[in-house]
Amino acid sequence: MGGGGTRFFPSSQAEALDSPAPRGYDVVLKTRLPRRITPYVSLIATILLLCLGQLLAKEGARLRATGSAAFWILAAAYASYLLRAGTWVAALRRLPLSLAYPLLATAYPLIMLLSAFIFGEPISGGRILASLLIGSGVLLIGTGKGDEHGT
Repeated sequence: MGGGGTRFFPSSQAEALDSPAPRGYDVVLKTRLPRRITPYVSLIATILLLCLGQLLAKEGARLRATGSAAFWILAAAYASYLLRAGTWVAALRRLPLSLAYPLLATAYPLIMLLSAFIFGEPISGGRILASLLIGSGVLLIGTGKGDEHGT
């Protein structure tokens, strides 16, 4: 866009990381971390809140099936999803979607491990292999090997 108009999307990753955020969008994550670290902190918070929401939803579903009151646990799960939406937007302010979205896949193996630890769910060899493949893919995407998004 030319002139004095406001441009909503950065033209490059460098511009996305170095440009200030629009006014009013600093509500979710105010921090003094360096600009290149802040979006990754938001992304990690997004992944952890996603895992928390899934675990709370599972627990709420388990309690509901046994007749226990699960309203507050399910409400906490939905609150986690709402907070996750805020941290996701904060991450997307500075990270390319093509980098950030695939990194959310780290939640799959993390949820698998946590559900085995917390709920005693079995982990088969196939699930372990699938988690290793997901981890390998996330590592390739995150390091940006052969990609212009790499650092």
